[in-house]
Amino acid sequence: MSAILDLIKDQGYKLDRFAVLKYDQSRPDVFPLPYLTKLYELTAQSGRHSPLGSLPDLFCGLSDLSHDWITAYLSTKNPLLILGEWVTPNEFTPWGYAFITTSIGHASAPKEKGIIAGYGFFSPFWGRPELELLSVLGLAYFFREFGLLAIHGSRYATNDRTARLMSRVGFHDDGLIPRWMLDQGKLVGMIPSTLLVEDFERVAEKFLNDWVEHNLREKEPHRT
Repeated sequence: MSAILDLIKDQGYKLDRFAVLKYDQSRPDVFPLPYLTKLYELTAQSGRHSPLGSLPDLFCGLSDLSHDWITAYLSTKNPLLILGEWVTPNEFTPWGYAFITTSIGHASAPKEKGIIAGYGFFSPFWGRPELELLSVLGLAYFFREFGLLAIHGSRYATNDRTARLMSRVGFHDDGLIPRWMLDQGKLVGMIPSTLLVEDFERVAEKFLNDWVEHNLREKEPHRT
């Protein structure tokens, strides 16, 4: 793995007050119960085109988006990454979360690994530039901790918000697969996308350098 991934790991997947944490139900000080219910409700409240918020986009293709099913599903995810902000030294506000849906690889080739991942951010934070930073930190976690060569995603063809954000962190679309996923009982098209580790390393290094340089300029005293 590259020096940039090692650096991000050494910083604890944290930059300034923004961080990626691994959900741990044994830490109620950081993840107060019922935390998965909180994630579900925040997701269900995030959206303008569905009474279920962004649940249909995040869990695209699933027919059961009920509280009990989704929270049970999230409880099986290890890691479940919480992407957010330390608003005080003891209070962490979630902006979104990410998880692995499918692992790709075989024991016969232990270094040849990839995943399919899902993520969602909550609507109060949509459009904030920090979403790119949290995305970079979360992707770095997956690449570094699991030794991945690729991360894949899938989305409905109508999910323009995800398309824009993921393109900014290095994902490339791989075409359109027609009639692949269910959407309100109908088979609709799915767009797969891919981020290769060597592409992400370049994106992460440039992004973090730009972030640090921008924040240094912001902290410089203004001269008149």
